[in-house]
Amino acid sequence: MQEKTNSLESAYLEESAQAARFELFAMRAVNEDRPRLAAFFRAVARAKNVHAAKA
Repeated sequence: MQEKTNSLESAYLEESAQAARFELFAMRAVNEDRPRLAAFFRAVARAKNVHAAKA
């Protein structure tokens, strides 16, 4: 049971870190005046957050 808990915790942390990374990419895209790319990165970040919540 402990292994499953560690695995789920690890998955949650990884997905959360990826979501944060994509949010940073979105901010950079906004700064570079690329709103469509920023929207894409925000959508990926949202998906990563949903996936993390299910982990």
